[in-house]
Amino acid sequence: CMRSLRTALALGMALFFTAGAFAQTWPSRPIKFIVPFPPGGPTDIIGRNAAQILQTALGQPVVVDNRPGGTGTVGLEALAKSPADGYTVGLTAITLTISPHLGPVPFDAFKDFTLISRLGATTPIIVAHPNFPANNLAELVAYARANPGRVNYGTPGIGTAPHLAAELLQIAAGITLVHVPYKGTVQLTQDLLAGAITLNFESSLTMAKANVNAGKLKPIAMLTEKRSPLLPDVPTAIELGYPT
Repeated sequence: CMRSLRTALALGMALFFTAGAFAQTWPSRPIKFIVPFPPGGPTDIIGRNAAQILQTALGQPVVVDNRPGGTGTVGLEALAKSPADGYTVGLTAITLTISPHLGPVPFDAFKDFTLISRLGATTPIIVAHPNFPANNLAELVAYARANPGRVNYGTPGIGTAPHLAAELLQIAAGITLVHVPYKGTVQLTQDLLAGAITLNFESSLTMAKANVNAGKLKPIAMLTEKRSPLLPDVPTAIELGYPT
């Protein structure tokens, strides 16, 4: 359902410790901050902002360590296997709970980490290359039905929230899209701007807004319950015939 689609995309990033206790003198040395996605994407941006806030608050260097791969699994494995002394923290998105359902993972999502805080939520949007003939979700669905298997979309990886959102839309609308997984958001965006791919189920409006405003990307629909004040003219999926 579209509620599941919105929930999958809108869940925020969370900050984790390796499970365990640490001394009361903490912190007395630098802290490693693992971000399980490549530099430049929405998760990395949130992670670097959080690291700077922690560094200011704690008075110790907080060093960002990007560990991309496996839709976040590589970085989370590194976090899970780090000493439980409070000197390694990590950032994750909803993929922490998605990955175990896609296959074996080298960590226990419920036992190997201690939650510190939820850091924020992103605003999801479907965007397209300007040459794509559809201008909204209803037109996208109609075009995809008339051209099955000829419309592709990029995601930052298999099992990510954007991937699940696209799969849910295909089920709900009875259409077939071609998935092109990337290792992160930066290369995906470059290929979308170049026309190598057609659609992006972007999890962060902040990442897409500048290109939308410049006419380099076309907004198709917001995957939120209400329109965003940042792009008030872009309708939601609900308005375009996909109610919750």
